[in-house]
Parts: sequence; C-alpha cells; structure tokens
Amino acid sequence: MGYKPAVDGIRALAVFMVVGFHSFTPGAWGGYLGVDVFFVLSGFLITTLLLDELEETGNLNVGLFYLRRFLRLTPALLLMLGAYLILAPLAWPDIALHTDVRDVLISTFYLSDYASAFWSLPRYLRHTWSLSVEQHFYVLWPLLLLVLTKRLNRSQLATALGAMYVVFTGWRIYCDMQGDTGYMHSYFRFDTRLSGLTIGSLMAVLMSGLRRPAKLHLANLAAMAGLAVIALCSASFHLESTAAMVVGIPAVEISTLALLYVAVNVEGALVQRALAHPLPAFIGKMSYGIYLWHYPIFAYLWDRYPWYVILIGGGTVSLLLAILSYYTIERLARQYARTLKASEASPNGRRPEMASMR
Repeated sequence: MGYKPAVDGIRALAVFMVVGFHSFTPGAWGGYLGVDVFFVLSGFLITTLLLDELEETGNLNVGLFYLRRFLRLTPALLLMLGAYLILAPLAWPDIALHTDVRDVLISTFYLSDYASAFWSLPRYLRHTWSLSVEQHFYVLWPLLLLVLTKRLNRSQLATALGAMYVVFTGWRIYCDMQGDTGYMHSYFRFDTRLSGLTIGSLMAVLMSGLRRPAKLHLANLAAMAGLAVIALCSASFHLESTAAMVVGIPAVEISTLALLYVAVNVEGALVQRALAHPLPAFIGKMSYGIYLWHYPIFAYLWDRYPWYVILIGGGTVSLLLAILSYYTIERLARQYARTLKASEASPNGRRPEMASMR
C-alpha cells in the first residue's frame, strides 16, 4: 500500500482527541480514546506491511522489520527524553534527579505500560505507556503472523483474529471489574490493550483480499457514522468508568475501521477528501512528535494556566517541536531506512511498498 494522505488525516483526528483530553478541554472527557484510534491504525498498517512482504517474498525479514521500527520510532523518543532529562529539574525542582532518570529509563526501554498499571510510573512521561504497548506488539506480532500464515489460509487467519479480538476485549473488561485497581490494571497493560491492534490486523487481512470497493454513497454513510460515533464517545466516556472499557473502546475501534476503509479504498468520498486535505494530513504526519512532546509540556502548564492556554499554547509548542524533530533527526533516520529498503529487492526485482506508518 502506497502513501494515503487520508490515513494521516485519521492520525490527526486521534492526536486532536488526546491533546484535547490532556488539556482538560470541555467536551473532550473521552479524548483518551484517540489512543485506541492509533492502536487500530498501527495494527492495520503493520499487518498490511507484513502481508505485502509475505506475498512478495514468501517470507519475513524480521530483523530488518525490527530495525525499521527502531529507526522510525526511537530517535524521536530519545530526543524528547533527552530534553526532558535536562529540563525536568527546572520545571519540577522538588523532584529528585534520580526520579527523573528512573522515569526516562522506564520510557526508553518501553516499560511504561506495566509500570503505569502497577506502580503509577512514570509520572510526567505517563503517555509513553501506549508506545510500550505498540512496541511489544511490534516485537511479537511478526513472529506470530509468520507462524499463523504457514498454517492457516487467509479466511482462517481472519477467523482466528476475530476470535482473538473477542477474547482480548473480554479480558480487558474482566480485569476492569477486579476491585479498586481495575481501571489502572485494565487501561495501561499490553495484555489488556490488544483489542485495537488485533482488529486493525483483522482489517488488514480482510482488505488484502478485497477486489471491489464499496459504493461511494455507502462509503460516505459508513465513514460519517464512524466519525459521529467517535465524536460522541470522545464527549461522553470518562476514563475511569466501566462503560468506557465495555462500550467506549469497542465503539471507537469499530468506527475507526469504517474511517480506515474509506481512507484507503474509496477515492472521492466526502470523508476521505476531508481527511486527505493538506492540513489534517500534515498534522497527521506530525502526530507522533506531537504525542511525544505534548504530555510533559501540558503537565508543566496544568497547575498554572486554564485549559485554553494549555490547549493553544502548549499545543503550538508541541507542534513546533514535532516539526523540528521530524525534519532533523527523524529525517536522517528515514533516509537511512530508505537505503535499507532499496537494498532489499524481492526475487522478481520488485520491492515491497512501505505503508505510511506511525
């Protein structure tokens, strides 16, 4: 799958939701569900990439996949963590330096998901929990997919992923209902947040065999309904409510599938054109950097300014830092990744297209 600007538009929607939630913007009580949009996107794009490579070469170069993921994600993360380590003692002088170092190490080694669930760590880098969830997925899924595709045909693989989605959703709900610690233990952990990554992977399997896109008017209706449901959930579900785990997350996951389908397959649909507009597409390209930078910036502003200053001022600074990161250290990493991609040709002389991914 080549570059699809509308997919970046979905990323923009997701990061707007998260930024609204973390700035305490009125009406964005459920904006944390933007993370679930990201999970579905990641599952879809990564699985599409892996299935394309399997179709082209008959195998997966797992080591090269890991290296590409490292180059895409880690340089920007390390840049943010380095800046945090320098500036955190100035922003929060009452916190000991070894605490800042501890939090940076937890984030660097992608341990924030379980550290957040069990120990409420790290404090001002808490948002890195979602990066940890995705990193665990990137490590495990190529190996599991390679095994599954050697034993199952495409239809059986889709059935297996559908069953896994039901199981993972049920597991999250079960964990959420376990006493006073339910919310923390069900929201942050890798094993309780696999549903979005799984249903995104299922969508990739289903769309890999798609031969004919849906009719334009049906696609428009599905995408607009998906947007409406996401907006309703973003305005309705408070984080610690059981309803968020039981209803909110599945509703957003399924609605994201409708947006994804239209973004990838239905050129000319109203929602597809809106998502592919240069402004949301650009914000989507910057969304990883915005996500990385916004949380410690907002955390510094929380007790000092009202929500609109946090949203506009903190959001602007986050965007500028994301742009700086994207066109410097991330550009160098992308250039190196392209040289790796160019050196890996399939036997028929064609090279797999890398989807636009977070």
